[in-house]
Amino acid sequence: MKKAAAHCRQQGFTLVELLASLTILSIVLISFLSFFSQYTLFSVRAEDELTAVNAAEEVMFEVKNEQNQPGEIQLNNKTYYPEVHLCHSDMEEIGRVHVEIFREQNRSSSAEPLSTLYGYVDADEYGSLEGIPSCQS
Repeated sequence: MKKAAAHCRQQGFTLVELLASLTILSIVLISFLSFFSQYTLFSVRAEDELTAVNAAEEVMFEVKNEQNQPGEIQLNNKTYYPEVHLCHSDMEEIGRVHVEIFREQNRSSSAEPLSTLYGYVDADEYGSLEGIPSCQS
């Protein structure tokens, strides 16, 4: 009879064991879920910055080859706003182009661009650089 009573006690988990295992399991799951949410945020930001680099290269191509400065760029269902600054460099026949890409159109003066790109244009290919200010260091 004593063997049967001892055997019955070992068939299941106690309430304390069950609560402890649920607590440990929930701590592990919460830490993994927070990792995935942080990874998603990081991935979205990296994609946004990479797209801004592509937008800056597109704007630079248009400025160099077509002498056109686009107003806004639609890429990956997002809108990017370029700012193009053209100025004379130290050499007369070359102009410097500075392209900045922003995420917001109405930005404050302290807003940092997502991407910045510098390049040069040839005055013979670009056209006249008359009236364009000289670059400030």
